[in-house]
Amino acid sequence: MIMEKNERLIAYILVLLITTIYYVIGYVFHIDILKVFVVHKDGFSIGFAAILLVFVTTFIVGLILMNLQKRKLNNE
Repeated sequence: MIMEKNERLIAYILVLLITTIYYVIGYVFHIDILKVFVVHKDGFSIGFAAILLVFVTTFIVGLILMNLQKRKLNNE
């Protein structure tokens, strides 16, 4: 399936939004597992659990949005 430019832009914005939400929640509550990048005094680390969580959440939200869009088109 070839994505149109609008769909691709929405997908990028969705991933950015979900990543930002998880980062803010992780920052506010000091939960490092929700942050994709964790900065330490001597370097940084990458949270693979956070990356997996972002992809799973994006997939689920994408499915919900596609389902809502199909329902809207069928009702018209």
